[in-house]
Amino acid sequence: LFDLPQQCDSEDDESLPIVECQEDSVTLQKLLQLIYPLPGPEFRTVDEVQPVLEAANKFEVDAAVATLVNVLRSSRMLASDPVRIYALACRYSL
Repeated sequence: LFDLPQQCDSEDDESLPIVECQEDSVTLQKLLQLIYPLPGPEFRTVDEVQPVLEAANKFEVDAAVATLVNVLRSSRMLASDPVRIYALACRYSL
């Protein structure tokens, strides 16, 4: 999940620690936007939804998972790649 603890190479003892994550910045940004009380990110393709769904499942962010399920259920998404959406539903027990 996270790599902790890590030794600070800086001479400044008051610096903030850095937590390494496997997810890229775009995935984490979209995940955090889903749970922030403003309109969430727009997803155009299943390729954009999949890594965010994986991160939401990994970090157990149930509200984000529910939102992403609704995104995948949209007629636009279902029309674009129904087999892949079915595979994601099976993989994450949606």
